[in-house]
Amino acid sequence: GLAAQDPERLREALVAAEHAGLSGPLLELGAVAMAVQDRRLAALAELEEATFTRNPARIHAALSRAAAEGETVGEIVDEANRVLREEEPKQALRELLMGLAEAAEPDAEQLSAALAEAGRLGLDRNEDVDCQRAQAALSNA
Repeated sequence: GLAAQDPERLREALVAAEHAGLSGPLLELGAVAMAVQDRRLAALAELEEATFTRNPARIHAALSRAAAEGETVGEIVDEANRVLREEEPKQALRELLMGLAEAAEPDAEQLSAALAEAGRLGLDRNEDVDCQRAQAALSNA
């Protein structure tokens, strides 16, 4: 009820009841509702922060925590999923580039194809460290 609709009003009511010396099951229920609401808000804040980092592993962990708190839909969850769809292919490509660049005998054709894919995904070949390593390996291949 009130916890979901207006958590601040519930918090104020609980504080007022506590100051008035009231106690009982209804207040305990209100306190539990506030704790649930606080965990939910904390999970959403963590998800928002993880989404800002654009780090797929952090986003997945934060999405799991949010889901555990019952948050599976909403603007923050949608944004996190959108960022994952963008960043997971980039992360996989970075790992491929790193593997190709560190190979004992780098394959020029594979490196060229991976660098072309990096450009298609929007990675800046001059700014991205893994792209720079791959380009250096390509030069030496």
